[in-house]
Amino acid sequence: MNNVCIDDTMQRQLNIAWVITLLNMFVATKVIPIHVYQPDPNDELYLAWDGQHTLVLLWLICTQVFGEDPTTFDIPVNVYASHQKSEMRGCFIDLNSEEGKKMLDLFDKIEQMIYGVRVDGSTNPNWVVTEQKQQIVENHGLFLTSKKFGDDHMPGAISRMQEINKMQPESIEWLCDYLVAVGAQHRAVEEKEMVMMSYFFERCRLAKIKLTQKQVYDVANLAKNHWGADFSPSSRFWARVSLAYSNWHAVHVVYGNPRCNKEPIHGFPFMAEQIKKDLKGFSKLLSNTSSEFIPDAADLY
Repeated sequence: MNNVCIDDTMQRQLNIAWVITLLNMFVATKVIPIHVYQPDPNDELYLAWDGQHTLVLLWLICTQVFGEDPTTFDIPVNVYASHQKSEMRGCFIDLNSEEGKKMLDLFDKIEQMIYGVRVDGSTNPNWVVTEQKQQIVENHGLFLTSKKFGDDHMPGAISRMQEINKMQPESIEWLCDYLVAVGAQHRAVEEKEMVMMSYFFERCRLAKIKLTQKQVYDVANLAKNHWGADFSPSSRFWARVSLAYSNWHAVHVVYGNPRCNKEPIHGFPFMAEQIKKDLKGFSKLLSNTSSEFIPDAADLY
């Protein structure tokens, strides 16, 4: 056991709760061999590229349950002949979707892509783009994280990976400029804020609106002045959107009760019309939108 080490640039951050879960339901016959490779054939050291939770589980059983010496404790491993970390990393991503394993979530996959470029020198196009996104985020004093790490409340934390995964670097640059302008370096980025503003900047990109930093700051100031740049469900932004939607529904829809959806399908048309009213250069924002809702000018700020 003592010859196997964990490569923490390849493995996920250890989830001790998952190790405890495995310990509580431990069955020896279900232990899957740890995947390792030997970076130096002349060395006795093996690096685990998959199976760190199993390794820690077996370490606890060895040292804490049985009080054994790890230098004399044998564990099951599969030794892979390749010495290329990039190849092992690709296998790690592919294999961690099997039943009975701790599956990779979106944050884990993004993290692996970033390490793949920075540590392994990978030229995988998707990985390179993901690493570019990470550069943009960190250059703005923000950071990507997951709720499972317990730091998603910290200043600068972005815990919504869906938007990071879908957006292009250009629109992420605008998004981060906006987030800094509304003070996200001093607080966590709120979920609805991430949903709404990522959707907005992606719509700008799709409408071929090339935003300058000044235009992004103008949007940030508009959001701060009108609704405090707050998109939480109870914010005055959604209260105003709900009012505008009810008024629109009464004129344009002849059946049912108005039900405002606190998502981009209703929030974006309101925000787009407000921005078009107050700022120049955004006339193409409502092209190709899936919503019929266009608020009346009287219901805007």
